[in-house]
Order: sequence, then C-alpha cells, then structure tokens
Amino acid sequence: MSMKKTFLFIAVAITISLFLACTGKNSTINPEDPDDPQPIVKGEPCGKNLYWVYDEQTFTLDITGEGAMFDFDTIGPWSYIEEWGDPHIFEIKEIHLPEGITHIGSRAFHEAAVTDIVIPNSVKTIGDRAFESSDLENIIIGEGCTNIGDYAFGSYEIKRVICYAAIPPALGSYTFYYRGGTPSYSIYVPSRSVDAYKSDSRWGEYNIVALP
Repeated sequence: MSMKKTFLFIAVAITISLFLACTGKNSTINPEDPDDPQPIVKGEPCGKNLYWVYDEQTFTLDITGEGAMFDFDTIGPWSYIEEWGDPHIFEIKEIHLPEGITHIGSRAFHEAAVTDIVIPNSVKTIGDRAFESSDLENIIIGEGCTNIGDYAFGSYEIKRVICYAAIPPALGSYTFYYRGGTPSYSIYVPSRSVDAYKSDSRWGEYNIVALP
C-alpha cells in the first residue's frame, strides 16, 4: 500500500470513529417506538464537584461527587430539560445522594415523586424548599446537619422523620409541613438529645421521640 493510500485509510478510520463516538453520545431515541431502549440521561454539573445521572427506566436520580450543590431559582436541572424539542419533566421516584455532599440546593427536588430520602452524614445544610411539594413520607437526616431551610421538607405525606444530629439543626419556617398546627407524625432523635430538641423553639413544635 502506498504512503498516500495509507494516510487516506487512517483519515477515514479516524473520521468513522469520531462519528460513531458522537452519535453514541447524542443518539436520538424515538419515544413512540416501544422497542427503543430508554436512555440514561446525563446532565451538567449540579455543583462545582457534583454531577448527576438520571435513569428513565428506574426513575432514579444519582448524584455523584462531593461538595456543595448549587441553589436553584425554580428547580434542579434534572426536572426540566429540552427533549425532542419540547420541555420534558423527569419523574423522579428515587434519589441517591453521595457521602461527601455538603449542601442540598434550594428548590433542588421541588415536586419530586420520591417517597423516601436519606440525607448523608456529610450534609451540613439543606436549602429552602429543597423538597417542597414532594411526595416524601420517610425522611432520614444524617448526624452532620446543622441548618435546614424554610419549607425544606414541605410535604403533606410525611409519616416519619429521623434526625441523627446530636445538636438540633437550626430550622427555618414550616420546615416539615406547610401550615401551623400540630403534625400527626413523630420526629425521632438521639435519646441524649431529646431535651435539647424539645426545648428548641422550632423543634419543640413537633412530637419529639427518642430513637430506640
């Protein structure tokens, strides 16, 4: 094979490889064809060192990385995305947060269909309305939490809250419910911290129970 043909062959091979790589990353899935596999959708970073992946087959949102999540004006980037030319709202039924995340952004998971959430021990702050209008029933908050914003867990569906923080985190307004009144559910905290929670002006509005 001549040198000229060799270079031509290599150039064609590289072009084909690049084309396949690009089409593989940006392939179009026909939503009307049930035989098409559902894509795993990757979004942009949701924090300086945090990234997200949404799986449409399991309705699961996985956050990876560490550090603080961005705060959002309306909702996180995984909920409203241009898909096939129209706005597309992802239905999120499960959220996985990594040990290493330090802040959950304001309004990040607004209106998510998730019923259970585990906040890792590394999380220190939870932004305003982070889970507002969600379907949350069971909430577990790690021991590192120090501040929870207004309406952060605003859900009519809450049945149980567990908070492992020894020192009661600072609470915003209506953190676990929308309006005034006594909620029907209990909040479980470390037994050694029950008195501290009960004496706190915000936590004291809830039925505080010692963890078994």
